[in-house]
Amino acid sequence: MKYDFKKAKTLIEAERENIERASLGIREDWYWTADTVYEDGSFKIDLDTVETIAGISGSSWGTPYLEIEYKDGSSKMVPCHDNGPSDPSARPIWV
Repeated sequence: MKYDFKKAKTLIEAERENIERASLGIREDWYWTADTVYEDGSFKIDLDTVETIAGISGSSWGTPYLEIEYKDGSSKMVPCHDNGPSDPSARPIWV
């Protein structure tokens, strides 16, 4: 599955006045793959032109997600991918 950058931008823009930070990453390997795309009221990464997050465009085994952190301290994780093929058995042995 590849990141759906258009969906991420739409979700962020719909709630931007309440969002402190938003990040994209592969949920199953978040620590190594996530990157902040929106913070302090502005996009840190241009989601109209970006092709990769943390050097990758998606995953054959993991799920691209958008994490939205709100100003009130709450947060949510939203699947943010193109519904392409995924094979959990392809997960690297080191993960």
